Amino acid sequence: MFNELLNSIDSFLVGQSTLEDLENWLVGHLQDILDSGDQRATDIANQVDADLVEYGEGLMNISTLVERLQSYVFNAHTLAVGYIQTQSADTNTTFDATQVVEHQFEMALT
Repeated sequence: MFNELLNSIDSFLVGQSTLEDLENWLVGHLQDILDSGDQRATDIANQVDADLVEYGEGLMNISTLVERLQSYVFNAHTLAVGYIQTQSADTNTTFDATQVVEHQFEMALT
């Protein structure tokens, strides 16, 4: 459900669907998202739902809504890669590589 949610948001952001389409998709799939047990999807769905309510009540303008939706998609595509301590098989040398490297994927929104 996580990828489907991101695809629905992205579809709106790139102009392939309307805001109404996004709202309808979310309402129609919200229970499935909750039932999936995917916490990432649930968190984003709840955030998008809250944003849509704020926008609908006039508490947020369209630019802010679009920025928030973009941030959900961009942040969802950030990978954290961790390396653990390893030991070489042929020596007693231990390599400590416990750094976490993040890579932000950028998406072109046209």
